[in-house]
Amino acid sequence: MKIAILSDIHGNYEALKPVLQRCEEESVDKIYNLGDFINYGPQSEEVIQEIMARKIPSILGNHEYALLNENFLDHFQVHAQLSFFITQPMISEKSYQFISNLPRHLQKNQLYFVHGTRPDNLFDYVYRLSDYQFSEIFNSMKATIFFVGHTHQCAVYKKSKRTIEKSSLHPGEPTGLAPNDKAIINVGSVGQPRGSNKNAHFVIYDSSDNTIMLNTVPYNIEKTVHLMKKKHFPAINMEIIQQDFRKQ
Repeated sequence: MKIAILSDIHGNYEALKPVLQRCEEESVDKIYNLGDFINYGPQSEEVIQEIMARKIPSILGNHEYALLNENFLDHFQVHAQLSFFITQPMISEKSYQFISNLPRHLQKNQLYFVHGTRPDNLFDYVYRLSDYQFSEIFNSMKATIFFVGHTHQCAVYKKSKRTIEKSSLHPGEPTGLAPNDKAIINVGSVGQPRGSNKNAHFVIYDSSDNTIMLNTVPYNIEKTVHLMKKKHFPAINMEIIQQDFRKQ
């Protein structure tokens, strides 16, 4: 069975469309959405409508949480707050109700899906965890593979005897997991990836051979930028999808 895991679409409908097309080309059986599918980008409503139309299982991210709990906006950076106040009026009542009913995590057999960290944290960045915190998570995991988003950076975390091993995912190169491995997989971002590769990022998990494959898909960045300008989103939102922000 092939499962695609998407995260951090961030209102970038132009990035989502070719990702869904790639999923069809790869004969994906199921798609999961790990949250933060609104804000920053210019087409949050279109993204939500697509997710609902396709009945993609989805969970809350911190940006959806802020839609439901505006006091949480105090924790956002200024450009995220400004983006939110542009995004919020564009979201329909039907879309708001959809978001208000989303869970904070999902589990499917040995696969666990959450935006931040286990068990249902929407806000913590997995790369900031200490080895001790990682060990606690791995020791408590009943599921085998734990998929997360939030950081916009793809990575695999596995526990060895004495430490936590972190490795990168490379487009088109399957990463195999041993039968008894427990792993945390950060799936990157569809709509606002970090690093020099500005294509939309997502992963496909193939249960037949227990592999993870990073996919990067080109999309019409200039159209997204044009819509951002038209709707008066902060300039930094446009810069992030066009430039390498790894060192910033």
